[in-house]
Amino acid sequence: MDMLEFIRSRRSTRKYRPEMPEREKTEAVLEAGRYAPSGGNNQTTHLIVLTDRDILTALADVVKEEFSKMEVTPGMYASMAGSIRASKTAFYHFHYDAPVLILTANRIDYGNNIADCSCVLENMMLMANA
Repeated sequence: MDMLEFIRSRRSTRKYRPEMPEREKTEAVLEAGRYAPSGGNNQTTHLIVLTDRDILTALADVVKEEFSKMEVTPGMYASMAGSIRASKTAFYHFHYDAPVLILTANRIDYGNNIADCSCVLENMMLMANA
């Protein structure tokens, strides 16, 4: 498969099996993220791997609570706006009960932080597809 066909075959997933993926697969996804480009080759993006079900549930609760405080604004992502409108407790799912959640983090004062994290995420999504 050529690269463009490979990219075209990637799809977002919103339903996951409860079983933990093989460690080698998770490590391959992380390795792909580590090889992402960064502005000036600063390599300041950190990867945080969460697998503890209690921590994932607590994090989901925090996200729901914070989303319920948001005001619905024009141009807001449709599913987020819908969940806020439907209930002030919000039902927006950001990790869909996946057994592993990989977060990216970068220095808040670094001007290329969002772009660098985005490159890491794209590499990891493509590797997960592979």
